[in-house]
Amino acid sequence: HDFCMKKITFLILFIFLCILSKSNEIATDYFTGKIYLENGDTLTAKIHLSYYRSNFIRNSYMDNFGHYLDAKNKVRGLNANKINGFEVMMDSVNYIFLSRSTSNKNDKKEFYHLLNDINSTVRLYEFYDKKIMAAGLVVGFLTAPQLADVAYMIEYNNNTLYFPKRKDFRYDKLAFILSDNKEIEKKIEDQIYKYDDIPLIIATYNKWFAEK
Repeated sequence: HDFCMKKITFLILFIFLCILSKSNEIATDYFTGKIYLENGDTLTAKIHLSYYRSNFIRNSYMDNFGHYLDAKNKVRGLNANKINGFEVMMDSVNYIFLSRSTSNKNDKKEFYHLLNDINSTVRLYEFYDKKIMAAGLVVGFLTAPQLADVAYMIEYNNNTLYFPKRKDFRYDKLAFILSDNKEIEKKIEDQIYKYDDIPLIIATYNKWFAEK
């Protein structure tokens, strides 16, 4: 009887471990990329991304992605408070993550995914709600996009950060920030442009600004 119970317990544990390992897959691969150091230097390094699975990096941005190997093959953490960002090439797409301090979080730095060019007049970043992400990781059955909408952050006017709001987007401050382009301002106010059009809005503004 005891032997049977032990077998059943072992089987349950084995199934549980299988589920756990499946929901928390960790990459064995290193991606060649760049690390932006705090002193302004750029380092070419091999980057190991934790919690990587089918484009997971694009869908969830954690405080600490994983680690990288420095010039002496020493392991260094990809920690927002120790580096300014990193860049990896995956599936022929270049992903840039830059670290930004947000004043409402006691100047704690976090990584945000840069969507447009690093030299853009107005930079556009995306990120996901980490609390919802953590729940997704624990559950392991739902993907991050199923649990949370993407949110945007705008960087303009010498590193001023602004988070546009989805609710009542036509009254959002973004229309005012971009108001030197009257056509964009009006399209936001007339609800021709909506929150999900932010990448198009910023691309249109940057193109217009560059051609001025």
